[in-house]
Amino acid sequence: MFLFAVLLSLPAAGFGQDGTPLLEKRAGHATELTRKIKAEESPEEPPADAPVSLIRYPTELGDMAAYLTLPPEDTEARHPAIVWLTGGFPAGGGGSYLWEGVDVSDEQSARIYHLNDIVMMYPSTRGGYQGNPGFQEYFYGEVNDVLSALEYVRKLDYVDPSRIYLGGHSTGGTLALLVAAATDQFAGVIALGPTADGYGSDVPYSWTEKERALRAPVKHLSSIRSPTWVIEGEKGNHEALKTLAKENHNPLVKVFSVTGASHFTVLHPVNTLFAKAIRDSPDGTLELDGFDIKNSYLTWWEQDREIQDLQRLTALRRHGIKLSGLHGLTFYLYATQAEDFAPATAEAKKAGYTVSVPVETTFNGQACFEMLLLKAVPLSDLETLFATTAEVFRIAEDFDLYYDGWTTE
Repeated sequence: MFLFAVLLSLPAAGFGQDGTPLLEKRAGHATELTRKIKAEESPEEPPADAPVSLIRYPTELGDMAAYLTLPPEDTEARHPAIVWLTGGFPAGGGGSYLWEGVDVSDEQSARIYHLNDIVMMYPSTRGGYQGNPGFQEYFYGEVNDVLSALEYVRKLDYVDPSRIYLGGHSTGGTLALLVAAATDQFAGVIALGPTADGYGSDVPYSWTEKERALRAPVKHLSSIRSPTWVIEGEKGNHEALKTLAKENHNPLVKVFSVTGASHFTVLHPVNTLFAKAIRDSPDGTLELDGFDIKNSYLTWWEQDREIQDLQRLTALRRHGIKLSGLHGLTFYLYATQAEDFAPATAEAKKAGYTVSVPVETTFNGQACFEMLLLKAVPLSDLETLFATTAEVFRIAEDFDLYYDGWTTE
């Protein structure tokens, strides 16, 4: 699946914010496909110990593949659920990343919901897998498929039908907004990194204003009748977010930019906030603070850095290293190209770090370049240690580098 697409602003006359539900706007219209696209891949079968199972759910075209998390241990209780739409083309579905280990800097599985005892369904849509009926319509008939997924989840006897949510990332976030404009049956909708009005002209449908407008979330924000959060990292598809914020006049729709986050790093910290809110809500109403959403990435990474610092200190003590006095620390930064380090080098030297020459290496199996920052730090002074690692992290973030912790000399 392609996980990123260039956004393109498109005019679409005649489909302003009139509040009419999307399905009514589409009434009597049959989308005109110019190409018939069907995925060649089949859904992967999870291993026996995976937290999800491969199922098929009924739609207007026939049965389609989906992944469903295993029921919570307490199946006598009614649990909240979320229909999660993964990104890429086609939107929805899943893969081995649903059950294999993943980096939280790109946690597209959104598994934090499952870890909070929230039932998760990952539906694929028409033409999205071999065996799925229909052809990919790029955000048109797929809306109906997600509505069918909602009906499937609603009938699970361990799910509370009043606490079913919809969420998605990237193209999945775009589809989630269109579904939100078509129904009021979700308790809440979380659209991460959606587009405002399109992914360019390489599409399998007629390039007419009406076809484009019926797929453009920005044209249907006033049709949304469920609490909806539209969220993107400030380093992500920010132009789309600004367009959605500017055109939104619906009090049920809240638009947030997450400080410091990218299109991908926004996922884990934001979903962590929503998972806790969903878990703790007895009636489906989510209590969320806008400040917490905007700062979720920085807050989460600050906590994670400090935990890692403390774990390293514990390991040093376990190996008999005394923490008193100054210790020379080596901080590790990574980039795709050696020249990517140039701006950070000047900043680090100004802050008092000794900077190494970038060298070729591999990191997580990928070829890249490594640069080291060196500085003497009193390890017994936690405030100074935390401040130093936060400073290195800020330098890495400001210049789009990857920070991977520190070691002692």
